[in-house]
Amino acid sequence: LGVFAYSKEDGTRAGAMAAQLSDKIKQKRRELAMHAQHKVAVAVSEHFVGREMKVLIEGEANASHRYTLFARRADEEGYAQVAKLFRAAALAESIHQRNHERVLRGLDVEPKSPKLEDVKVGSTRENVEVPVKGESKEQEEMYPAMVKQARRDNVPAAVTSFTYALNTEGEHARLFRDALAQLGRNPRVDYYVGETSGDTVTRPTQKEAYRKVE
Repeated sequence: LGVFAYSKEDGTRAGAMAAQLSDKIKQKRRELAMHAQHKVAVAVSEHFVGREMKVLIEGEANASHRYTLFARRADEEGYAQVAKLFRAAALAESIHQRNHERVLRGLDVEPKSPKLEDVKVGSTRENVEVPVKGESKEQEEMYPAMVKQARRDNVPAAVTSFTYALNTEGEHARLFRDALAQLGRNPRVDYYVGETSGDTVTRPTQKEAYRKVE
């Protein structure tokens, strides 16, 4: 919210009033309004830090880390196409983490470095089953609730960031379900990740710049 000191304009009702306020008083009132707005911003920031943003940032960071390790296992077991999909998902999750961190910085909160958890790396089949379950839950339950909360709190940047993640998790769920169903005979395709939203597709669109995953 921006607050500007009143500026007299000729031809207006306010401009014709007697006893105009001095510039010193105008500036003082502006400072009071900005101080009140800052308290509101801090309250919103604390809400996201305490209940949502910190958890989401850590979750995205761990998902990216986990998928990177799963990609290595898939390469080791000869599932090159699945490894490529895991790398694409890892990149997308890191973009979501970056977007969430930007939301916090916009609220004057510097995000802390996320703590990476230990990862149990199973067979490629077992590893693909992990996102089939996890991505669907994020799409159907977690992120829809986050989007609603951000709208209630009137934080448009968070709405955008959460919506990007929500849409991408749906894409990931579908891609991993297909990968699991076709494991061992996965068709060769290229994956592209949107550098703004994390959008993960086999055919890039014109809505943003995409990075091809090797």
